[in-house]
Amino acid sequence: MKLQLLLHTEQYAGSVLLGIYNSRGNAEMARDVYLKEDETNDPKSLQIIEVSMNEKPDWNFTNPSLQEFYKNSLVS
Repeated sequence: MKLQLLLHTEQYAGSVLLGIYNSRGNAEMARDVYLKEDETNDPKSLQIIEVSMNEKPDWNFTNPSLQEFYKNSLVS
């Protein structure tokens, strides 16, 4: 199962998970609503990242915020 994560990333604060969606379309609509509600946000600070729920994380990706998300979610 593929899920879409909506992340808000700032250099000084890291990444904050805003939502988890079952389709890219839903994640894009949520991003648009978020941008409309708070016009001070830079559209570049919002990312939609696809992750798989049934597979092991792929550690060979280049997105550092997704790598941090996986590392933090595996800590118990």
